[in-house]
Amino acid sequence: MPTGGDGIRRSMAELVARQYSGLGLVRALNEQVVLETVFRDGPISRAGIARLTGLSKPTVSSVVQTLEACGLIHQQGTASGNIGRPSTLYEVNSRAGTVLGVDIGGTKVRVGIADLFGDVLADSAEPTAAEDGEAIVSQVARMGDEVVQRSGVDRRFFRAAGVGIPGVFDPTTDHVSAAPNLPGLTEIPVLHAFVEALGVPISLDNDVNLAAVGERWRGLAQDEDHFVAISIGTGVGMGVVLGGEIYRGSRGAAGEIDYLPLDADPFDPHPVHGPLESVVTGPALLDRLRRKIESGAETSASPEGGVQGIFQAEAHGDQVAAELVDEEARLIALAIAAVASVLDPRLVVLGGGLGSNPGLLEPVRRYLAKLFPREVDIQTSALGDRAAFYGAIAMGLRAARQRLLAEVTESR
Repeated sequence: MPTGGDGIRRSMAELVARQYSGLGLVRALNEQVVLETVFRDGPISRAGIARLTGLSKPTVSSVVQTLEACGLIHQQGTASGNIGRPSTLYEVNSRAGTVLGVDIGGTKVRVGIADLFGDVLADSAEPTAAEDGEAIVSQVARMGDEVVQRSGVDRRFFRAAGVGIPGVFDPTTDHVSAAPNLPGLTEIPVLHAFVEALGVPISLDNDVNLAAVGERWRGLAQDEDHFVAISIGTGVGMGVVLGGEIYRGSRGAAGEIDYLPLDADPFDPHPVHGPLESVVTGPALLDRLRRKIESGAETSASPEGGVQGIFQAEAHGDQVAAELVDEEARLIALAIAAVASVLDPRLVVLGGGLGSNPGLLEPVRRYLAKLFPREVDIQTSALGDRAAFYGAIAMGLRAARQRLLAEVTESR
């Protein structure tokens, strides 16, 4: 995973290995190890760094001096030992770099700025400018400017951004496919467009992959190496984590469960969405409500009240709403049974604007117990519809730390 210590160290090692050799590479790797140790264990003394890293004390002192001169770490108090003078403690200067997290959804865009520890300094959300891809890129750039200004952080310290998109991204062509809710994104070289608009390195991925990253970083899957995150909202998708790493498949389309041939006719010659997406998403749930009302059913729920209105009506004993929630749970359980049969995850996290509703959890578990012979741990996301946003920040942090280390080596 991008946010795990081992993953960060590997990616940083690959970065510096491409640029340095011999003694320069050794120095760069030592800086990488020391900075990661201060990130993870600071405030920490030079002796503590030497003990944890196995580097010699003179090497640690030299590297600490370089990192402090570059503004990446700073002194943060002292610690008294049993013998000798107090030790100076060092921690990362969180404002030495900031990153943007961008979650682009079919109906809403969220943009936020975070420091190097991942603490969100400012964020905002607004309806997606869905006219075309260029409009979305311009919207993200404007929102980015606004949150940077609100955070009070000098824009010079804006280092990188993570961007989540509702589609399959092919880095070899720089184009997005399978984005039915925002087809305009398929018409532009998307990574190039965001780099040009934001002016920093960009880590770009499918939004549900980023939701899985967010769950691993800040959510319920922090201790899980084998899990899936299923997001249900305007669309449906799944992020797959196997062995602690995001699994993307041969063409980046792993987890596109909207094409599971469940319930709807999979051979429909003119599908707008995949079979599962056409029946399990928020718009599909509201369509079922409209059909019930048109057939004369009496209910306090209304399409204008949205998906949450259905769950509120169900909680107050509305029979029609209860039937809709039960059918939604059945469909989700069918999808989980198909996924669990192939991937055998230890954990399934339900997220997204619809999937994270707590009212779905028990009926989904009940249906899955009837469908599937093995127990599967199903949980409602604690991050809700912000999981992909946190995942985008995590990806941005990785890119920012790589850039900062590269700047250190270049400054010597």
